[in-house]
Amino acid sequence: MTYSRYGLRKQRENTNALYSSKLEDRGIKKLTHYTAPKFFVLTDEVIATIDVQFVYWNISTRFYKLAAEYYGDPTLWWVIAYFNKKPTDFHAKIGELIYVPTQWEVVYNAIIEGDEKFE
Repeated sequence: MTYSRYGLRKQRENTNALYSSKLEDRGIKKLTHYTAPKFFVLTDEVIATIDVQFVYWNISTRFYKLAAEYYGDPTLWWVIAYFNKKPTDFHAKIGELIYVPTQWEVVYNAIIEGDEKFE
């Protein structure tokens, strides 16, 4: 089964004059872009309702490994990273306390709540 991370993203057509030379070079009239998701800041009220597990970051810790261990799905790594305000593994420091939300669905829904793909 082929899975695309863009499967649920909306697409937009771009005919902007800024890209006219590229469009002309490629012999096309428009570019099609995937829309970017809109992530929202988690409010203090939402954060207060979420139970977390505590993990100390070490040399072999990775967000995808934590997601696989706690959620059974390594593709949910970004939920943990977003909750901790760490865009990538490299933003975490050895010995740092990482919060792993036990109910990933609550965090997920709070983040994507206003995303137009779900309206």
